[in-house]
Amino acid sequence: MVGSVMVDWLIDKEFASNRNMALSVGQALLDSHRIDPVVGDDHVFKDEYCLYKVGPLGQVEIDNIQSIRLKPQDASDDLDEGEPSWFKGLAKRRAGPTPLKTAHTPPPLVR
Repeated sequence: MVGSVMVDWLIDKEFASNRNMALSVGQALLDSHRIDPVVGDDHVFKDEYCLYKVGPLGQVEIDNIQSIRLKPQDASDDLDEGEPSWFKGLAKRRAGPTPLKTAHTPPPLVR
């Protein structure tokens, strides 16, 4: 995924209210190895044409979601299909009265 596209997506999906906040979210994802730079070893998330890929912890989240999809969902499982739990954590920490949109389409991944 491209850094600037991810920033746009975070704002569009209301995980961030502005570009600076989206940069902070992107940096947190980079710091936690949920995303990693495709080229180089730059550990600063950038709002520009920089490529990022799913990191090791992000892949664990994806694998967990895929295993959940294979099992019948029970009433106690509130994980939206296709929504990584780290996004749910972001939603819980969001400030403001606007409700979180439930349909999330992540930006394209570069692998």
